[in-house]
Amino acid sequence: VSKSGESKGIASQSTAGDLAVNPNRLDIRVGLIVDVNKHPDADSLFVEDVNFGSEIGHRTVVSGLSGLCPLEMLQGRRGAFVVNLKPVRMRGIESQAMLLCASHTLTNLPSERLVRPIEVPSESDMPLGSRLVFHAASDLSETAVCIPDTLINPKTKLWDRIRPDLTITDDRCVRWRDWRLGDLSGTHWVTGPADLPAGSAVS
Repeated sequence: VSKSGESKGIASQSTAGDLAVNPNRLDIRVGLIVDVNKHPDADSLFVEDVNFGSEIGHRTVVSGLSGLCPLEMLQGRRGAFVVNLKPVRMRGIESQAMLLCASHTLTNLPSERLVRPIEVPSESDMPLGSRLVFHAASDLSETAVCIPDTLINPKTKLWDRIRPDLTITDDRCVRWRDWRLGDLSGTHWVTGPADLPAGSAVS
């Protein structure tokens, strides 16, 4: 980060409009799903107990993945979670974070979707609670200057504005436009699921 407060790796924000859609306003953290069960009152939902390490601790996450992703695939899995969205109650259980997944609609079965969590490196490379940020393609060595919102105001519709540009690329990178998602140092990266094609959406 330069003395002027700009970053080479994370595109500097020159206008209020740019800042409004900076994906690094999202607080994305590495978490471990230590337990997952079907929601007692909703067939389409899973309820997950996620460990984010000592700084954040455990949080309950409710995901609409039942019928789209096998429960066994989530148990004991590391994932990337947005932790600063406003908590929402989903059929009586408060969800305190959101698991990032890639999805692909089958061309021969347009009513069928494959949904898989994006893949996170090992604990030695990305410890639990590590923050993930989007790095601009021009210089991957710099860290983010954008401090994530403490809690994203749902009225800003920030997530809805960021989500359409999140995708899996040919090299299995998770990108927002041409920014690549990885750790703060830009040395370790999350990747798209191996069984989903390039162009799969991330949400």
